[in-house]
Amino acid sequence: MDDVFAVADGGAKREMGNCPTAVTGADVAIHDVDGGVEVAVTGADDAMTSEIRTRMKRLTELAR
Repeated sequence: MDDVFAVADGGAKREMGNCPTAVTGADVAIHDVDGGVEVAVTGADDAMTSEIRTRMKRLTELAR
């Protein structure tokens, strides 16, 4: 399973570079919801938000 999240874009290792929560300056909040948890990752500006979305999209594609 670690390989799924460490490998992206044609097999290039990105390690934490795939993690939306690892964007420098990102705010992360975890809340209990019915049946699980909600994880909110937010950025202070458009560039941070864009990087968070890019990384989340990458993880979503890798999980398929």
